[in-house]
Amino acid sequence: MKRLLIGSAVAVLFIIGLWAVAVPEEVLLSRIEQSLTRAGLSVEIHGFKKGLLYDFAARDIIIRRSDAALLTLNSLSGKINPLALFLLRLPLSFSADVAGGKMSGSIDLLRAKSRGELRVDDARMEDIPFFAAIGIKGRGKVYGDYKNENGIGKLKLSVSGAQFENDSFWGFPFPLTAFSGVRGAMDISGSRVRIIALSLEGKGIYARLKGDIKGNKADLMAEVMRDPAFVDTTGILPLLENYRISPGYYVVPLKSSLPF
Repeated sequence: MKRLLIGSAVAVLFIIGLWAVAVPEEVLLSRIEQSLTRAGLSVEIHGFKKGLLYDFAARDIIIRRSDAALLTLNSLSGKINPLALFLLRLPLSFSADVAGGKMSGSIDLLRAKSRGELRVDDARMEDIPFFAAIGIKGRGKVYGDYKNENGIGKLKLSVSGAQFENDSFWGFPFPLTAFSGVRGAMDISGSRVRIIALSLEGKGIYARLKGDIKGNKADLMAEVMRDPAFVDTTGILPLLENYRISPGYYVVPLKSSLPF
């Protein structure tokens, strides 16, 4: 029994020592920064602390692209599987507050093209800087799922109860205030975002966006379809006449440089 207790104590001390020596705080921070750099992003981490048993926490994390803040995480906490270190892996799982909602995820910091997952629930659109950065103002609840496999990311995004405040998109007339729901799916590879389908739904009106964003260059096409009974409270439909293909059907090109 005595040998068992001594062996257990030595094992615990070894595991704690491995965490302290093999994964110092600066290495962990550097790996987090590198994982975002590969996606063309930068990060500011405030109040970072390592725990005793393969856990860590940060007060605030700000994710940026160029000089534009895209997302702020608060009260982040995470942990690492110690057994994975023997396999030369550094997988971590974490959770954080984001814009009044929750984010959870996992990623392997030692593998450039490993599997990673993120989930966002019940976040306030108006408190996510990304939307303001691309010229969208309004309110709503944001939900999202992101999965990365071998360097290819797949994002599913939705906004419920949306109340948009502007009827333009990157300088183009667009009846955003007529829509109350958004759903989308896109593929992300490096600095390229391919929008597979991004749909907006409103009362008697529907829109669908497709196209690519490469670096900071957006090349999208928006189809707008309205029912004959649709009431144009936005007063924007006359501005879409140059893009009308047939009665109630418009195709609007959205080509612009993003501010980040």
